[in-house]
Amino acid sequence: MKTFGVEIIFERRFPANSLYQSFDDDFAEKENLKVSRVDETSSRYSSSDFSPPNCFVFVDGTIQNVIDGKIKKDSFELLFNVFLMCVGAGYENGELIESKISKCLFLHYENGSIFDDIFGNMEKKFQNVDNEDIYEIYQLPKGKDILEYAMNFLREKEFEFLDKLCEKLYEKNNLSEKKYAIVIDGNIRLQKLKNKIENFLVVGVVKNPLNLYQSENEIRDLKPGDRTNLFEVKDNRSSKSKFSFFLKLMQNKMKNSESEFIRVDFSGIQDPAWAVQFSDFIKSKILSFSSSIGERAPQNLVPFRILEKRIRAILGDEKIRKRKVQGEIMEIMSSG
Repeated sequence: MKTFGVEIIFERRFPANSLYQSFDDDFAEKENLKVSRVDETSSRYSSSDFSPPNCFVFVDGTIQNVIDGKIKKDSFELLFNVFLMCVGAGYENGELIESKISKCLFLHYENGSIFDDIFGNMEKKFQNVDNEDIYEIYQLPKGKDILEYAMNFLREKEFEFLDKLCEKLYEKNNLSEKKYAIVIDGNIRLQKLKNKIENFLVVGVVKNPLNLYQSENEIRDLKPGDRTNLFEVKDNRSSKSKFSFFLKLMQNKMKNSESEFIRVDFSGIQDPAWAVQFSDFIKSKILSFSSSIGERAPQNLVPFRILEKRIRAILGDEKIRKRKVQGEIMEIMSSG
């Protein structure tokens, strides 16, 4: 279809479900992280001194590559991708707390005035619509991989959502006796720990850890249900810190493979002695959340699996979404 002097062509370049795999941001940032081993033998309180959280909130996001296409004007072609991102929070029993959907349009950057004209025109049109149809429009930097870039965008959305969620829980917490622990799917980005987030225990579950914090030998010798020694991880740029350990989970009964391991990060505790006590506590909780049955078991904890299903249900049927997004783009682009 042609509109404002350009032709829009929809095509499929990537599978819709290609971006459900998370990645370990710490591996890319490892040069900025200082890792030190915690001496657990001299860092212990009695168990009676430890007050564990009594309410767990899980935060996760999912992303779908709904449409790929290109814009043609004369001999100029501009590639674009549309992604739907949904981030949600829920309790461990599966009750959904809230969710947020974002529609993101990425234009692959090209030099030249034609790109600037098209980008400026689309940006104006896409932001001048009803709230429910608002698209966020971005330029994909030259040389960047769209799938990796979009996945990183989802991580940004998750921390934006987490920040606002913590503000609400902080207000609610002043009126209740609940002690929250917020569990996110992925590592804790120390640069993103700000505002009300710093008032909460935040736990990050890294399902595919690349940064092993010098624990290769310990991980190899772990038995299912055991964890490694605790590490303190500090960011050299912000001076913020978190604690981490590796945990070996039970075997997936459907895959006939060896036991799998995850990395567990947590922030909101400064005292190493309290961190050791919390490590033992959260290890037991994660083992109770883990299942040996399922396609991504045992790393994909049951509360995350339930939350993912609820988020995908909010997004709705993929074919219907695709038709709706195509219609929205054509309607917005053809408007005056």
